[in-house]
Amino acid sequence: MNTLLDPDHHYYILVPLSNQFIERLYRYDIYNNSGLDTDSFLSITFYEAFYYELELKLFHILNINCHLNISMYEDEVIEPILIPKVISILHSAINNTDPEDEYFYNFCTKFLQLLTYAQDNNLPVGLYF
Repeated sequence: MNTLLDPDHHYYILVPLSNQFIERLYRYDIYNNSGLDTDSFLSITFYEAFYYELELKLFHILNINCHLNISMYEDEVIEPILIPKVISILHSAINNTDPEDEYFYNFCTKFLQLLTYAQDNNLPVGLYF
């Protein structure tokens, strides 16, 4: 995980996601029906090459029905994606994943710590593949 300073905007925390992890997190959300908090947002940076794939996967993992204002520029962000919903999904995943499933368990734990820190410090978060 990298933290980059964009001098024209603000800090972005970039979180690597794999297809397998996204699919598994989405399954946890289906079973646990996590709630929404419309007062908090997760800003997502993206790269043009991943634009359509990123949009599609985020719609699936976060079960978002609202329209997203999406720009094709690397230094733009997508809003609103909700941090509390992702945190809820991660809690469900951690609580239902065997610690022996080391890679997924560690990913969820680190991602949860990062999002909690970002939320507490009002930092935008970027996801990339």
